[in-house]
Amino acid sequence: MLVYLALTLGFLYSAVEYFNSKYKFLVKTDKVWKRKIVSLAAGASIAYLFLHMAPQVISNGASYGKAVFIYPLIGFSLFHMVEMLIFKENKRSLLYKHLNEVHIAALFAYHVGAGFVLLDLLEVSIWKGVLLFFILIVFSLLVAIPKHAIHSHGRIRGIRGKLVASGGFLGVLTASMMPVRVDIFVVLYGLVVGFMFFIVIRETVPPESKGNPLYFALGVITLGVVSMFI
Repeated sequence: MLVYLALTLGFLYSAVEYFNSKYKFLVKTDKVWKRKIVSLAAGASIAYLFLHMAPQVISNGASYGKAVFIYPLIGFSLFHMVEMLIFKENKRSLLYKHLNEVHIAALFAYHVGAGFVLLDLLEVSIWKGVLLFFILIVFSLLVAIPKHAIHSHGRIRGIRGKLVASGGFLGVLTASMMPVRVDIFVVLYGLVVGFMFFIVIRETVPPESKGNPLYFALGVITLGVVSMFI
């Protein structure tokens, strides 16, 4: 029963990734409402990372040593460095093409890792897993909004875009058939957390002039209240 739920959520996650990259739902939203939605989602995303993801990393550190803290740093730094290099490189150069391939591979690995984490949280608590699913969907919708979004696979065409979008479902499917050792899961979890922090800092939080503080606070408070009951 739990595996079927996980597979269903993984499939929906991948479907949203694919169709949002193709149709960019929030991009077509009215500017006023877009600011409100983005601010609300940004507040909820930040609250989730600080109330759920970061404490788990700290817990892993207590169990497996301080070395586990390097994995979120690697996840964050990897995407940041690759994107910096892509921005600076000539689009017609061979290096630019190679960096894009690395970028696509890293994106795919992130979605697969998120699928692993989703199944694990569902096994701990269905509500915690559903909450992570909701946050992953929010991230998928937000990164398609043109800001910096070169890591959105909306820019990845053809079979590679479909492969990246399928990563979440493939992650859940693989985890359901092949249990992952705890030490490997800790690494995956840290890398996913690092990338999620990157998305929040780089893409999700709107600039001061474009954000709505009331809706941002509402997002933080709503996620905080929900967290008290799960």
